[in-house]
Amino acid sequence: MRAQAWRYELDDDELIERLGSMSCAYGRWDRAFSAWIVGAGGARGVLTPTWTIVAPDGEPTCLEAVARAARGLFTWPGVAWLDADETAHAVAAVREYVEIIPAELRRAVGPLGDAQWVTLELAAQVPAFAALLVSDRDTWGQRFVSACFTFATPERLSKERRVELAKAIASEGRRELLGRLSGTEWPAAAVRALARLEGEWSASDLDALALRCIDPQQVRSFAHARSITLDMLGVRWLRPWLDGDRSALGLLDWDGAGLPPISDELTTRIAASLRSAASDEQLLRLAAKWRRRVLIAAPFPPPPFPGG
Repeated sequence: MRAQAWRYELDDDELIERLGSMSCAYGRWDRAFSAWIVGAGGARGVLTPTWTIVAPDGEPTCLEAVARAARGLFTWPGVAWLDADETAHAVAAVREYVEIIPAELRRAVGPLGDAQWVTLELAAQVPAFAALLVSDRDTWGQRFVSACFTFATPERLSKERRVELAKAIASEGRRELLGRLSGTEWPAAAVRALARLEGEWSASDLDALALRCIDPQQVRSFAHARSITLDMLGVRWLRPWLDGDRSALGLLDWDGAGLPPISDELTTRIAASLRSAASDEQLLRLAAKWRRRVLIAAPFPPPPFPGG
């Protein structure tokens, strides 16, 4: 069977990508920025692309996939580009489509990898979110957005929930929002440390950063480091607490300040819970949960002097 060639057309509303009877539509930034798979009879289903749109400097990178004739922007399996005469026209159409997006926003989402599209889509719908990306581009706004996305996984959310997330990122306190999304206490020191965290992190890495920053000594160590690597906070530091002779409860006392009195029954439950963790990520979350529960349940200390 003879493979078909991709066709690209940019009109006043969208970029159309066609392969025979199959097509995708990408709304222009200056119209309704979104993406759809177009089915028979013109029926549209929402599409959330995960291909990289731009490089860190904001220059289009999706042109490579178009120019090398291997596939379209949306990956249809088992097809190849045969019509070389169309290549220049297609590349020009895609470049024009991408360059309609403001350059400052393209540069802002450049480091976000496969989250570029959903970030741009939210920036188009929530102006305050777009303003955050642009104003914080030279500090750590991108890292904050990336951390929130790591916990919230917006690609799995409905469009309505994504918009709610973008509004929260733009308006809520960063420490409070990270804590709410992760279910882990985020000290102010951890929020500051996020600005210098390098590498492609996971939720476990971010949990480890938050937990390590409860320890004042670790905070001082981070403050003197030019950057924070994932190896510096790898979750391997937790496991010896459970594999060695130390009490599992020691895992909850990160800052060495001691914990309030805990009943024998609760002690047994905590130890069993922590040792049941099937992964480092689960261990981190269980430790954070129990620490919060122990501290919240502690009675408020009496005043140093009686009233009178």
